[in-house]
Amino acid sequence: MLQENWTIKEFIPVGFPGLNLIYYGLVSTIFFLAYLATVVANAVLVILFLKEHSLKKPMYGIMFSLALADIGTGTVVLPKIIAKYAFNDETIPFFLIVTVQAYQLPYCEPNRIIQCYCEQISITEQACHVAD
Repeated sequence: MLQENWTIKEFIPVGFPGLNLIYYGLVSTIFFLAYLATVVANAVLVILFLKEHSLKKPMYGIMFSLALADIGTGTVVLPKIIAKYAFNDETIPFFLIVTVQAYQLPYCEPNRIIQCYCEQISITEQACHVAD
């Protein structure tokens, strides 16, 4: 019955609803600068942790892991937000969402997400609920 709607190929993050088009360049610049600052600062921390032998303690190991996680998360999320506002690239392919979310559910229409990125709760809310 609902299976014909389970063929969603992409999701469309709405972003900031009501944002005027004249601000898209500003928003993409701010997100690009935030991404650049995140990657550079965390890369400096990672290099520092690798080079300095006095930082080979468990507390610094946790900070090292957090820096790597921050680089990874920023690299997954922010470039897509920047592409949306800089190049009007509004879709996120379904396979990327499944890869990040690490599970697969049947999804129904609508495929719009009212945020800039696809996080687990908003994706799970898009899943079809089949009544037996």
